[in-house]
Amino acid sequence: NAEMLRRDRSRALVKMLPLARLLTETDGPFTNAGQRPARPSDVSSTVDKLGELFGVDREMMANAIRQNLRRLSSQ
Repeated sequence: NAEMLRRDRSRALVKMLPLARLLTETDGPFTNAGQRPARPSDVSSTVDKLGELFGVDREMMANAIRQNLRRLSSQ
């Protein structure tokens, strides 16, 4: 979730994860996006930040996350 990308230490931990094992979540309503509880639509900005972290464009990051979810769902 977005909270894992706020601090350097957390970003370093996320960066160690294999891209093929990465999924997103909001943890809403238990985390905030600004002054309100996180919503599913907030995942979009997390995907952007993950793309920056992994050095890939948004479309590639979104596709990787979708493929990971499909793979998990088919098990």
